[in-house]
Amino acid sequence: AREGIAAVPLQADSGDWAAVRKTVSFTLPFLTLKGYTGESVKSRAASLKTEQAKATVLDQRSALFVSLAKLDKAAYAVQIGKTPPAEASEVVTTSVDDALAAMDGILAEF
Repeated sequence: AREGIAAVPLQADSGDWAAVRKTVSFTLPFLTLKGYTGESVKSRAASLKTEQAKATVLDQRSALFVSLAKLDKAAYAVQIGKTPPAEASEVVTTSVDDALAAMDGILAEF
């Protein structure tokens, strides 16, 4: 999922906004549903030993949700013609950076 999010700026630069939205939708189940490891981020956080580690993971998970929502919203706005691609690209850059930082924060705890 991390490699997919890292590739989003290239997808946006090439004008493939559908691919941006597909990448976001691919990433969401790993945060909420039992994924390929058999556990979601939320359920894995519950198994951490310290309350601080649990809180950190859940905070990073929330930050990741916000970043992914911004990415999806920006891509959708371009698709329906509400936002020019150049304006959405700025949101993409910031949101991808935030999403990758949140993912790294989550992965660091496991």
